[in-house]
Amino acid sequence: MNEVDFYRIVGELDTGKKLPGAVYMHHSLLIETPPALRELINGIGLALKFNEADWNVLKLHSDQFKISFLFYPEFDAETYPTLRSSKVVDLSRKTVRDMDFSADPNPPILHRKELLVPIDYPGRDDFAQATREGEDAGLYRSTRSIGFRRNWLALIDATGYELADGRLFRKSALATLDPEDIVVSRERTAISRTRLSAPMQALSKHGFLDGDHTICDYGCGRGDDIEILHGLGMDVVGWDPNFRPEGERLPSDVVNLGYVINVIDDRSERDEALQSAFALAQRVLVVAAMIASDAHIAKFRSFKDGVITSRNTFQKYYAQEELKVYIETTLGKKALPVASGVYFIFKDEETEARFTFRRYRSAPQSARTRVHKKSQAAILQEQIALHQELFDAYWASALKIGRWPVSEEFSETSAVLTVFPTLKQAQRAMLEVYDVTELEFAERAARDDLLFAQAMSFFTGRAAFSHIPPSVQLDVRCFFRTYRELQNRARELLQSLTDTTQLERACAEVIATSMPHFLESNKSLSVRADSIARLPLILRAYIGCAEQLIGAVDQYNLIKVHIHTGKISVMRYDDFASKSLPLLIERVKISLWNQRVDYFDYVDEYKPRPLYWKSKFMSTDETSYQKQIGFDKRLDELGLAPEKPYFGFSEAELTDILNHKGLEIRGYRFYKRAAS
Repeated sequence: MNEVDFYRIVGELDTGKKLPGAVYMHHSLLIETPPALRELINGIGLALKFNEADWNVLKLHSDQFKISFLFYPEFDAETYPTLRSSKVVDLSRKTVRDMDFSADPNPPILHRKELLVPIDYPGRDDFAQATREGEDAGLYRSTRSIGFRRNWLALIDATGYELADGRLFRKSALATLDPEDIVVSRERTAISRTRLSAPMQALSKHGFLDGDHTICDYGCGRGDDIEILHGLGMDVVGWDPNFRPEGERLPSDVVNLGYVINVIDDRSERDEALQSAFALAQRVLVVAAMIASDAHIAKFRSFKDGVITSRNTFQKYYAQEELKVYIETTLGKKALPVASGVYFIFKDEETEARFTFRRYRSAPQSARTRVHKKSQAAILQEQIALHQELFDAYWASALKIGRWPVSEEFSETSAVLTVFPTLKQAQRAMLEVYDVTELEFAERAARDDLLFAQAMSFFTGRAAFSHIPPSVQLDVRCFFRTYRELQNRARELLQSLTDTTQLERACAEVIATSMPHFLESNKSLSVRADSIARLPLILRAYIGCAEQLIGAVDQYNLIKVHIHTGKISVMRYDDFASKSLPLLIERVKISLWNQRVDYFDYVDEYKPRPLYWKSKFMSTDETSYQKQIGFDKRLDELGLAPEKPYFGFSEAELTDILNHKGLEIRGYRFYKRAAS
């Protein structure tokens, strides 16, 4: 195999952990690679007399004619295995470089092991679960320094977690099985954490930590979540039998039972804790527990219906579906999954329905300044002008919900009726004064939001609600007449996602607007992640289905919709807002057709790629837009800007070329390099 063929084959691989400059794979994944590549690797092994003890992970360099044979002796046993040795084979120079990390106090480690192995590899589900736990804990927010053991363990400790038996536990949840053995060091109870636990993050994401809800943390451990919420001025109480027995268990809008039921070894006590927490919840109970596969559980000594860990702690691990069944069987209520091992249980169907419809509702557009149009009914203008503040408020209320509010939905309805005999007359008069296109836009957005919410409800397999909140009932009657019509339209929306003609038409709609975007020859459309709510409904639904597989995409910067392949890519860049050439640090590709998710980290030596033509993703009113467009044009004049934003010189290559030209980049400008 020559160098050109090697680059082509490695670049076309659809397996392994793909990083800029390399693809990593476990030796078990070799069977899924092209025969020519397998032949090359086996030939190298024979020529250099490698055996199974020499390597178990391959690094296929995509920017150099090299293959690294890496040995992680505890690949299966450790969640984040350390590198013991590597053999880097330079196929151009025909040399081998050996490196030994066995005595290194801070050796390289592996993350996201599930990407390196086949889908049926033993323990793969546990690998994926460990990755999700790290994401929930916020450990992957900055990936530049996590590739080494010491840095990784320090980050785990700083975020208030501890690694035990390969799993991440909140420190406050690590209580020994026998209460008499517990020794609380008060000087260690103040954990340095700036991030809420996974169930509290879920509550925050869905608006339950808005300051209007009372909160009870049932089984709060050392109270790290409580300290954060108190610091935000929220009404929160907490109780824990070991660390806060003097705490309060009060009826509250929201009750958190986070990682409690999995550490109670008595089934009846576990049931009682779940039932007691639900009894205190006036609106919603959030339950979180540790998720694990049978293979992981088999590593421990059995005890009752759980296991005893190496720290002499009891753990009742659950499978995701098992946890759902347990909650629903014990409480007799539906458990709605919101994250891995995290469920919402609502007190009544109305609250659950309101949550579901609001979950997929886009943020309301802020009301613009009142726009008058010429009215032939001057008397109506005068009447409204005399009560300007009242009718401005009524108009703003209509724009917020996308339709005229009924009497109960506007607090000053009686005041409106002192000016006009009926609300209908008031509304007709207002349409002579205010800009009707604003209301039409708001109505269209509200109708799409309702349809989108129903479609996502179908996509996640939720049955039709037997009771719809009154406000949603009004929306349904206004926009669809009947709930059955809404359901039919939602099914049609989901079916349309495979129609590439409709997707192309929706992309054309985006192109016709002023929304920043990049269209790649009718193959894909890239937009800012913060502009999803402004997209045509079919594109919102396309992205919404992807979110069911990876969670909300608002943590990323750009979204790329692949029009003909049923795929979506999301990208996160280092300091996207401030840099003229932000560097790609994470990319996720989601295949909707086979529900596969591929993660790509661009960290450490993996040469993160710059984003070119960033101005294409900026609106003209952004403060740095003019500077960015000037920078992009200058880069193009120098012949250094590629046709496509994602495919250009690497940062190192660009720097070398600029050095050759005697230039350097500072911010958004190019400067002559000082003579050395």
